[in-house]
Amino acid sequence: MTELAQAKSGSRKRPRAQLQQERRVAQRVEERIVGRDTSSYLDLPTEEARLDCSRQYHQATSSAALQSAVCGICAREVSVSRDGVQRTKLTEVPNRTRLIPRVPHPKHELYDGCLLDPAGLFPKTPGYRPASTTLQRGMKGTVSTYELDTSGVVDMLEGKLMPRMPEVLAKVISVTFVGIGPLPKRWLRTTFRVRRPVVHAALVHLQREHRHYADIHISEERLRALPEDDVPEELLGVVRHCSDPGVTLQENGGYVPEDDDGVPGAPADDDNPPMHPPDVPRGQPTDASLEQPCLPDVIPLQVSGSIDTDLTRTSATDLMMWGLQNLWKTSGEGGYSVRHGQAPVSDFGRQRRADGSASDNDAPDTQGPPANYFERAFPCLFPYGLGGIEGDQPEPVDFREHVRWALQYHDRRFRRHETFPFVVFAIEQRREALGSARIQVRRKTFEQELQVLSSITLQSLKHASEQEAAKAQITDPAVLLLKRLVHGAAGRVQGTDAARYKIRAQIWSTSLVYGPPSMWITINPSDIHDPIAQLFAGEDIDLDNFVASSGPDAARRAVSIADDPYAAARFFHFLTLTLLETLFQIRVTPYAVKSGTGVLGKAAAYVGSVESQGRGSLHLHMLLWLHNTPRSEQLHELLHDELFRSRVVAYIRANVRAYMTGLETAASVKAIPKDNDIPFSRPPHPDSPDYHAEVADFELRLARAQQVHTCKVKRCLRFNAKGRLACKRRAPFEHAEDDYIKEDGRWGPKRLYRYMNGWIPAVLVHGRCNNDGKLLTNGADTKNITFYVSSYAGKKQAKNHNMSAIIADGFAYDQLHKRTDYMNDLREQQRLLLFRLMNSINREQELAGPMVISYLMGWSDVKTSHSYAPLYWSSFMAALFQAFPNLRQLRR
Repeated sequence: MTELAQAKSGSRKRPRAQLQQERRVAQRVEERIVGRDTSSYLDLPTEEARLDCSRQYHQATSSAALQSAVCGICAREVSVSRDGVQRTKLTEVPNRTRLIPRVPHPKHELYDGCLLDPAGLFPKTPGYRPASTTLQRGMKGTVSTYELDTSGVVDMLEGKLMPRMPEVLAKVISVTFVGIGPLPKRWLRTTFRVRRPVVHAALVHLQREHRHYADIHISEERLRALPEDDVPEELLGVVRHCSDPGVTLQENGGYVPEDDDGVPGAPADDDNPPMHPPDVPRGQPTDASLEQPCLPDVIPLQVSGSIDTDLTRTSATDLMMWGLQNLWKTSGEGGYSVRHGQAPVSDFGRQRRADGSASDNDAPDTQGPPANYFERAFPCLFPYGLGGIEGDQPEPVDFREHVRWALQYHDRRFRRHETFPFVVFAIEQRREALGSARIQVRRKTFEQELQVLSSITLQSLKHASEQEAAKAQITDPAVLLLKRLVHGAAGRVQGTDAARYKIRAQIWSTSLVYGPPSMWITINPSDIHDPIAQLFAGEDIDLDNFVASSGPDAARRAVSIADDPYAAARFFHFLTLTLLETLFQIRVTPYAVKSGTGVLGKAAAYVGSVESQGRGSLHLHMLLWLHNTPRSEQLHELLHDELFRSRVVAYIRANVRAYMTGLETAASVKAIPKDNDIPFSRPPHPDSPDYHAEVADFELRLARAQQVHTCKVKRCLRFNAKGRLACKRRAPFEHAEDDYIKEDGRWGPKRLYRYMNGWIPAVLVHGRCNNDGKLLTNGADTKNITFYVSSYAGKKQAKNHNMSAIIADGFAYDQLHKRTDYMNDLREQQRLLLFRLMNSINREQELAGPMVISYLMGWSDVKTSHSYAPLYWSSFMAALFQAFPNLRQLRR
């Protein structure tokens, strides 16, 4: 301690030589721990090792590996190989007494006295399959449910009289058609078809079987007002037409090429006319198509909505008018206002007893059955009003576990429901926000922070929002403290931008152990066209003897994936994990990270960020660390060695490609037939006698279909600071006659046609999807790559918004709606404020269905090879001061 005190009493600026010496010592210690041998950096695998990686991929994606079955006990769809499914005789099932229902129901099908699902028995009984839809679903904001004031709308809906009048559809649904020309009525039938007999049968079922809807009254007059089998005329009258097809390009923007992409710079080919006339955009019917009984592949309908968690800035009238903004201005259809109840419906299924413990709702209700939220809100999912999440359960089931069971239920009705995944995700977010706010205010330093927070005013927050809008630094320390507290609390809530920021610390922590990252990789699986995704969506496909022509066509594949976001999410996470384990040879076990020699060499670690594109599909941005990666200083010295540069060039030629024979010019690229359905295939097997010729031809066709970039306005073309249109992907790319690397670290693959995206050959062939790979050489153009990619991986997932302005709105509402029971508890007031501010921020989130499913299933939005333990600086300092009390004096 004496030497430390002397050091502290002297100058705080240590000599530069001393700092460099300490760094060299730390680097030598790090090399002994990691075992860094720079002479083995970028070693290429042998040909046999590459073939073995391909064999492992084929084995991992075989029919046997992906075989699924229905568990007869829990009724979930499970993996036979991963979950160890076995056939068992009913008489040999252990603990059979637990399968005897405690509360019998007339619809129970008992087998030897046990309640089992018929789909899990042999021979199998066909399960229920709901009809497919063509809606791509997404979520903006959060979800809350309110009781309707029945007495206030009795004149319009007549209380419990069913069915609702058709005029109500025009008041709650608006449709916007994007394209040129009129919309054929039969296209609307795929989504808005109403069948009178089906409505009548559903109402009769609810009345007879559903305990929460037993008192409804069925009106024959209203039934006759419904069409027999058609789209209601009331709905056709509110269809709005938008003639700007660029809107769909903006909404569908992403990395994956569209099927109608052309070849930039290529001349028109009269021998291959387009499928549609030049003046008619793809998807718009021609006169000939109007005469044919065909349906479009997928009709993308963007659902507009304004959903407010705690009514901080949106009134009930605004909620309703938002849905009416797309109506024809000349239709004469005016808006109306229906104010819901004053408090949201409780989505906490189990009521709290006086002692604070959870109730199982086992006490009978004299006025009717227990009001379970899910049973009442989703009568189609719980057709008998039983089995709701957190409902009547002799043995309580955890909320998350019950949701995951529902999403894995074999008949797939929960995962295919339009709103169920979003509702349960919003509930889970709110509960996490409540718990996070409570943790935040219980910190020891929060008492001191309360005094600073009490000085915040609405005016100071508005001033901060003006500073943020002007891209200036916020100067008010109280506002900065509030934003820091909100950011810290939101970091414990999944799906928030604050939670994604943790990846930055994970990237830097990995860099401290393994040095700078070696590669930046992007993988965009083709969920619509991949046969594995179709298998997960329920299609009967033999992956071992695959025949593309015997499977579903492109239209059916698109509908299957749009209808099942669970299948899309499951496919993405399965494919990325399989590529990592088979091609990159890095496997993660509960206790260790095992790596071998893969197609890119021997990988040491990876950190990846999962994102969703404009059309909802998921893609992965990933940093990969290779074993024996030199330090930045060493790499700079090695690049001056010609032998080392030749080794790097050989690595680029093998693993980062932007050219093949036939991809020289726009004309030569266009001469290669573009097979949009090529992802719906299987990669060549390495044991094939003509494997090398087959894989070369397969790679060329994939590069033509997946890697050609086409610039389009509102998709990648943006106006730059000079007012000129520029591609945000930086196309056209650099032209290079051969693979190269310079002494300063600048490198590039051979590229003759400047609109070819680079690709990793092994990923392109086996994943059959768009991808990209960049070697990080710490050159002039990538010397700050770690900071860039960590910032990119943790970027906001929503549209740009002013965080200070959102906080100001939430703060204003909190000031006007103080809870009287919290008035005497300042800590509880601040907890409620943090909760409301987090909800205000979550209102701005935009999440696609597959991403929501990923959160609900625990698949996360981050892919890491290692586990990370957070180090809280305040706790570390407290422990340090407790062990060494004299440090407090030195600190002063």
